[in-house]
Amino acid sequence: MQLLETMLSLLDDETQDLWANVINEVDDPIIDEVAFAIATSSYDYLTSDYAHPEMYIQNAEMIYEYDIDLSYVEVIDYGNSVTDEDYYTTTRYWTKNTAGIVHQVEVPREIYYWNIVHPKITDEIPAFINPATSESNSTHNTNIVSPDEGYFWRDFLYNYADEGYPVLRNYLMQSQYANDFTTGYDSAIGACTQWLAQSLVFTSDFERPHQPIRIYRKHIGRCGEHADMRVAIGRIALIPTTSIVCFTVDHTWNEFWDEEWIHWDGGSINNNFMYENGWGSNFGSVIEVRSDGLMSSVTEKYAPNYAVMNVYALDGEGKPLDGARV
Repeated sequence: MQLLETMLSLLDDETQDLWANVINEVDDPIIDEVAFAIATSSYDYLTSDYAHPEMYIQNAEMIYEYDIDLSYVEVIDYGNSVTDEDYYTTTRYWTKNTAGIVHQVEVPREIYYWNIVHPKITDEIPAFINPATSESNSTHNTNIVSPDEGYFWRDFLYNYADEGYPVLRNYLMQSQYANDFTTGYDSAIGACTQWLAQSLVFTSDFERPHQPIRIYRKHIGRCGEHADMRVAIGRIALIPTTSIVCFTVDHTWNEFWDEEWIHWDGGSINNNFMYENGWGSNFGSVIEVRSDGLMSSVTEKYAPNYAVMNVYALDGEGKPLDGARV
């Protein structure tokens, strides 16, 4: 894996040995998930005190544990890490289209790794969290604890519930399909939508956490908190999920993958133009944000009337300017 080789080559010998040993000491079927998550973490994170091998291992193990619980999805391993150079993993799930036809969908491998496996959601620090501790709005690290003192989001949101709130695991285990376009809610996506509506009230106070565990414990949040939670619970449900943002109207929502990327915002699914109608001329560029921070334009999906502007950075002789950023 070229990404892994590149990342390890940036680290000093001691840190390189630490993360290489984490990969060498785990076995199939989780070795590829652990290796990918380490390879696509940042240098700053891997050399920080926040990074723990336990998180990478738990993150991968729980994908396979939840696969046993969930009837609508199965994790598929193609080959093994010992004998197959092109060994990889993905998921396959049952879904129902608008015509009511039930069929299986296999997730492309790149989407599986980036949008199910990756332990980072958007702008939070991947870590073990104490849900009872307030999160600083400036550093977002005040509730980070050691592995034996806190929880990782993939574990906490699936297995635990505060008193009086539903358990996500119970909702997902009743689902027959990953997505159901005939009813909207008779599916894992519908179960996630209902669970989130019962777990969070749309409001906020001074503390605006990025960590899904702390968001859950507060049981309040605006679009940012709701979007972070949808990514977390979508990936827990083993359905690829990503984050969408429009800075001009200060709003964020999500997409999940069902043969293509599908709009998901609260109880609204596959309703792309709801924002253009609501914000009109104020609605601007729309961006998909990958877990590692890579941003890609998806404006054409959400704005029926959009324009493309090409910007050229040239020097005094009209030649492309090296290293220019627009």
